[in-house]
Amino acid sequence: MFSLLHELQGIEPTGLINHPSRMLRRSFGRDKTAGELTPARRLKAYSRLAASLGEAGGRWVERGSRAADAAKMAWLHTLTQLGIGVSLDQFDGTEFGDFLWQLLFSPSLPASDFERCRTAQYVALWAPWRALHATALVPGFRSYARVDTRGFDMFIAQTPWPGTVSAQTRLVIRYHDAMPVFLPHTVKQSRLHQYFHMTALSENAKSASFACVSEYSRLQLLKIFPEVERRAFVVQDCIGDEYVPSNETSDAVPGIIANRIDPSTEPDFGRLAYRKAFYDIHLPARDFRYILLVGTLEPRKNYLGFLKAWERLRSLPNRPTAIVCVSSAGWNNSDLKSALQRWQAMGELFHLSSVSSSEMRTLYSSAEAVVCPSVSEGFDLPSVEAIRCGAAVAASDIPIHREMLGEAALYFNPYSTDSMTETIARFLTDRQVKASMQSAIGNQASKFSRSVVSDQWHRMLESCRAMPLPARD
Repeated sequence: MFSLLHELQGIEPTGLINHPSRMLRRSFGRDKTAGELTPARRLKAYSRLAASLGEAGGRWVERGSRAADAAKMAWLHTLTQLGIGVSLDQFDGTEFGDFLWQLLFSPSLPASDFERCRTAQYVALWAPWRALHATALVPGFRSYARVDTRGFDMFIAQTPWPGTVSAQTRLVIRYHDAMPVFLPHTVKQSRLHQYFHMTALSENAKSASFACVSEYSRLQLLKIFPEVERRAFVVQDCIGDEYVPSNETSDAVPGIIANRIDPSTEPDFGRLAYRKAFYDIHLPARDFRYILLVGTLEPRKNYLGFLKAWERLRSLPNRPTAIVCVSSAGWNNSDLKSALQRWQAMGELFHLSSVSSSEMRTLYSSAEAVVCPSVSEGFDLPSVEAIRCGAAVAASDIPIHREMLGEAALYFNPYSTDSMTETIARFLTDRQVKASMQSAIGNQASKFSRSVVSDQWHRMLESCRAMPLPARD
């Protein structure tokens, strides 16, 4: 999104450096000019801010940081109660290109964007997202900190934003999903998450505009706050340019898998030689067939439901050799991890992590099918990445998948093992199914091009500009 906004006419983006849970060290207020600061003082302040985003030091350093954070938290609450704005600090990234690239941009942008990211404009917000949310817990006050955004026409924040902005600035909320409201049993720390989401969203709904990642996400928002209908727009997630059909052959897949095995569920082989022998046996160099799953290990992804279907699929004569599951750690998943470990020990499932986008392109393109069994999504990035790579997709029959995939997928009931088994089996037993869907896959994939998403951002921002600014207390 940051890269895309730089390409829009009439837009001058400034990146916000903020942390979900860590207090950042202060640099200088935006009112300071370069001439007022010596090079040493200026660079020391920027370096200190950058260091505070890194890992904590030893035990005593960590204790000192916690004490400083506690003092800053008290200061944040005091500012909030007094109605005083929280300052944004300046950050010049010109000399900190590697810091910006490694910590913020390298996972999602091509190397050609390095220089743009290094020379872009930035500001830093020292108060973390979690601390801003916590201001709603102060007994008797329940008000959010006001961030001093003077000089900015718009402030684009993530779902939901636990703060307010200056009167001259329009707040735009990037709305992803309403899982904490409609599926609270699937989220981490469900009671707290639901409270923070609804409390902050109630504040946002008073005056903010919303850039929803899908029409389904927008409709979920309107179920909660129908009054924001004229301020709610659809602006899809931007898919990386690298997600196109891969030129790599499927012979590259076993090497990718062996190099990206997640250690949290890998069997304990005891010796390196035993590990190598295991993967040599279960990852044949040629004709390796597999089903691909991509997504966080969390309840709403419905992986346990998929594994029940997999047990039935194993009896098919043309079943694939394995499941390849590319997943980050997630939450509420102890039963799922046990199941993954059991299948992985048998050499029929491979749990991967830290897979690069170029490797993902190869995995998508070479899979017999990409299965998306979720019970709910706000956008479902993997399903769109899959069709962008020309992959055949079997997806749960939920509104977001119908919106994202159209005719480019086969659908199943996510709560029915029989339905899931029969749908996936069509890909595995009839090779003509995927071939017959290629036209639909290409047509649907074109709806997520960079130009389409750019137009959506442009229309949304122009509509926001045309609206009068809301009156604020």
